[in-house]
Amino acid sequence: SQTRNVLLSDVRSPARLIEDGSDYDILARVRSTGSVHVPRAQVLLRIDGETVAQESVELADRSETVVTLPARFENSGAHIGEIVVSGDDFLVDNSFYFTIDVLPRIRVLIINGDPSPNWFDDESHWLNLALQGMGDSPFEVQIVDVPRFDTNALVQTDIAVLMNTADLSAGAVTAINDYVLAGGRLLFAPGDTVNAEQFNRQFGAVAPASLDNPLLLNRTATDYLLIADVDRRHPALRPLELDWNARFEAVWSVTAAPESAVLMRFDNAMPALIERSVGEGMTMLFASALDLEWSNLPLQGLYVPFMHETLRYMVQPVLKQRAYQVGDIIDFSPEIVARTATVALREPDGAVRSLPADNPFYTAQRPGLLNVGAEGEAYYAVNLKPAASDLARVLPTLVHDRIINPDTTPEQSTQVRTAQLEAELEQPQRLWWWIIAAVMLLLLAEAYIANRTYS
Repeated sequence: SQTRNVLLSDVRSPARLIEDGSDYDILARVRSTGSVHVPRAQVLLRIDGETVAQESVELADRSETVVTLPARFENSGAHIGEIVVSGDDFLVDNSFYFTIDVLPRIRVLIINGDPSPNWFDDESHWLNLALQGMGDSPFEVQIVDVPRFDTNALVQTDIAVLMNTADLSAGAVTAINDYVLAGGRLLFAPGDTVNAEQFNRQFGAVAPASLDNPLLLNRTATDYLLIADVDRRHPALRPLELDWNARFEAVWSVTAAPESAVLMRFDNAMPALIERSVGEGMTMLFASALDLEWSNLPLQGLYVPFMHETLRYMVQPVLKQRAYQVGDIIDFSPEIVARTATVALREPDGAVRSLPADNPFYTAQRPGLLNVGAEGEAYYAVNLKPAASDLARVLPTLVHDRIINPDTTPEQSTQVRTAQLEAELEQPQRLWWWIIAAVMLLLLAEAYIANRTYS
């Protein structure tokens, strides 16, 4: 019988976007399969249930083509998407589902403890350049020096950065500590103006480490420290594949708090980056300055991604996989709340299930969107494997081989495999016997010729 089918063999959509009102292109690859070629099809894009784009696809004599579908996301939050293709007789594979998280910009407050009219020497210049020096930055940065720091600014801040900051007032110190304990994020980058005793007294309750003393290396020689040990499994450091070539001429000797985690170390084994969860918030400490006074880190290609990934990790949740295919096993343990014994799950057909917290695994059974959570706030997309709906004709012998013997390797008995192994081991030995025999014949021939010549 004849078959007509068009399917979405591939869809490229961003899993995470920054809220800015810009248009984003979603790419869909449309393919014609089956015994009858489908020359044209209609493709439409739905976002949160509303059709936002529609395109007519002309396949002509081609088997597939790529269509671009523009979309705009005005509001932050989780959005669900569906691309639908029509023009065939096989409807099961005509939809592709995806999710997109639109995140607000991260509001960064930099408290500059060593400002300078010369931009090259200003403590906050290089960090600000790294965070906002490119288009479509995910950060909004506010910079204040210590005398002009208003504690009310912490209310509108996602993360605060203390850059070589000293001489804060008692009220400012209290506000910063309260900000962290209530759920704020704080990054310490102490430099040469910081006093260790004062720092430990002011921020010992929230800092990941206490300061011991600054280690100043001989700047006239080639004495410097390098980053030698990095926790590549950590979410903030895992995306950084570049080498750490920055040279540090001065660092702080620190003692990590017992509940802290050391994520990076210098090549003298001293901690370089320390993390701590405290109260409802989180703090990190980088044991050197983030400008050019103590190192050449800001001039390294790793500086920008290091700062981006670190601040994103501290503020935004780690991006988790939410795209699967039918037959995949989905682990819903990230959706489990400590006080909840089950995971509420609504399947694509509307059926509601409860997964126990001690076994939160689900096998995806049909394409569509899984709605997860007590409030239905999380979505997981499930799609068919493109190969599963390829209706092209296949020879019966190939079908037989794929079912009976999918690996195209016949199952052999132990005796047969042993005999083959012995033959493989003996084959080189047999070759050496032939080589030795040839050498012996050459020696005999040479002796015979020599005797005939000199007799």
